[in-house]
Amino acid sequence: MTLSAMTSGPNPAQVHALVVGVETYSLGADYDLDGPAQDGLGFIDWLLEHGVLPGKVHFFVSPLAKNEPTLQQARVKGVNVYPATRNDIDGFIRNHLITEQMCGEGLQVFWGGHGVLTKTQAVTRRLFFADTTAENKLNLEVDSLVQALATAAHGAGFDRQIFWIDACANSYFQGLYETVQADVAGQRYGTTGEVEKAEQFVLFAAADYEVAKNDAVAGTGVFSQTVLAALKGQPLWPDVEALARQVQQTLREKGQPEPEYKWFKGQSYESVSTRSEAAQGAVVNANVQPEVRSVSLGTQMKIDRINRQIAIKQQQYDREMAKLGGASGAAEYEIEKTLDRIADEISSLETELQEVSI
Repeated sequence: MTLSAMTSGPNPAQVHALVVGVETYSLGADYDLDGPAQDGLGFIDWLLEHGVLPGKVHFFVSPLAKNEPTLQQARVKGVNVYPATRNDIDGFIRNHLITEQMCGEGLQVFWGGHGVLTKTQAVTRRLFFADTTAENKLNLEVDSLVQALATAAHGAGFDRQIFWIDACANSYFQGLYETVQADVAGQRYGTTGEVEKAEQFVLFAAADYEVAKNDAVAGTGVFSQTVLAALKGQPLWPDVEALARQVQQTLREKGQPEPEYKWFKGQSYESVSTRSEAAQGAVVNANVQPEVRSVSLGTQMKIDRINRQIAIKQQQYDREMAKLGGASGAAEYEIEKTLDRIADEISSLETELQEVSI
């Protein structure tokens, strides 16, 4: 699949959309955001204007009281509206988006809300559900969802996918205990097959360890506002790289945090991940080229296999760690031994992954 194929676009009637706007959280009023609900509605308007069918747009939203009219506004348009809770969003993803029966020419995902970044064996981006609390830390693992949607059983899945993620990626959890809590509460996803590597473009409002700005006065995310402005006059499947660079430049000129994008280019799995040199503290160079990595499909399948093994081991580690809080004496000692063993196995798999990826 080439860039020209992506810009030519799919049939709008065969495009699906997952739109999330989380403004209120069970964490409390200190975490309220004024913007994601209206931003989500603005993105929905753009999709509908381009011929996407309302019944294929799914809006998960938990608005502030002042923004509750967005619920009715979306329903009047014929859009499916649900709460932005873990069960609702996770259920839709598992029972709809990543099933073997799901088939479409394109998928657009927009998420506005709070996000964090954790690091145990790997750096992981997480997005909070509306019903997350200080105790449960319910969250969605972004990379897991992207990877799950990358491949599908024959005849299913989405050939083209774009993700617009307006959320922070700062390191919120400082202690190991809190980080493990987030790992355990994270929703992870698995692919339905290894056929038809999709072309995916992911634009993050914030690079790793950085924050995304929200304009509470205007009631919008700065990133979302900039993206929606850039999308005006664009086709349903725009030149995504050019659009991303336009958004980067606009935010850079405003002195705002610069977004980062990742681009996975189909079956060859050529990937691009870039920010401008200016965002990295270097001199701006208009001709800066992104770092490109090309691997064969066979090598990528090995990488995917190792990543799945690492994910399984991480789940085992999480389960043992969850037992540790209620254990003592000999039982605590045995759990700690098991944790050490699993950590060693994960380390070996990560070493293997590095060797395969070279």
